[in-house]
Amino acid sequence: MPAQRADCGSISPMSAAKQAFGELGERIAERWLRRTGWRVVQRRFRSGHRDIDLVMEREGLIAFVEVKARRGDRFGQPVEAVNWRKQ
Repeated sequence: MPAQRADCGSISPMSAAKQAFGELGERIAERWLRRTGWRVVQRRFRSGHRDIDLVMEREGLIAFVEVKARRGDRFGQPVEAVNWRKQ
């Protein structure tokens, strides 16, 4: 049975696995940021069609964080996936 999402209806098992992997990447990134002194302001901030994975704060500085999780480097490093549209 496909997974259910309140905003999009049913999604395929492959999409559900991809989403779960992305969420794991976000949790790992958040844990690392928290250990380095950052505080979570908001997770998965959405504004219209745009989203920001993590909004973090440290010493009065606000950071908008786009998390890219990859299983390998076949398609390049995660940082290479953040283009001008994602910045």
